[in-house]
Amino acid sequence: MSEKFSLQDLKDANDAILKTDKSDRPYLVQHDDETMVIGNANNTELKKSDFRIQFRFEKDELASIPEEAKVINKRWVLIEKEFNDIFIAPKDDMKVVEACFNIYPFFAWYQEVQDNMDKEVNEIEERYGAKFLDNGKTTAKDENVAKNMLKERDIVSENYARIVLHEYNYGNAKGNMSDGIYDFVAIVLGIDDWTKEHMSAPSVLSAFIRMTEAFPEVFQETESLFGLSSIEEAMK
Repeated sequence: MSEKFSLQDLKDANDAILKTDKSDRPYLVQHDDETMVIGNANNTELKKSDFRIQFRFEKDELASIPEEAKVINKRWVLIEKEFNDIFIAPKDDMKVVEACFNIYPFFAWYQEVQDNMDKEVNEIEERYGAKFLDNGKTTAKDENVAKNMLKERDIVSENYARIVLHEYNYGNAKGNMSDGIYDFVAIVLGIDDWTKEHMSAPSVLSAFIRMTEAFPEVFQETESLFGLSSIEEAMK
């Protein structure tokens, strides 16, 4: 069973990580015998959030099938689970920080890929003397020109999507993005290794984006721990 892969989803994740730099949510930094509060010390509320994850199992993997599960083609079992009032426990701090460092290199590489793709799209616009619009159309007055432009852009997008998907799953020097995000989400939600392997990719990426919004201090703590001035620097 295939799942939709979107370059826009990764762009959203990239943007979400970069936004964490602007948060003033407080976190603790231990330096020698001194504990310091970084951020807005007046923000004392414990942040808890809810998340929903979809799991996919082979039917034979389960001893019994829950009533709320959805069975596809008598083979796959889809189960959605709610995780409520989630927060990051102190014992998991360093675990999520480690997961972050498997994630950052990918996004630095991804930004370069995105820039290259944008450049090729701009070249299509220049060649035809028209612009692409957000509604899936173009400013070209000639219908054939518009069709050719859209066709060429689709080819460019598909080529880059294949490159990014491969790097997402098998990245080497760029960090292992897929494992990093799966680890991050599983640690935060308290999911064991076997069950983690059955989380669906779209729901994991969606949960990760929401976690950057719910727990931005984790990423700032990563910066402090490794002496980085910003997430951008961590990605270099």
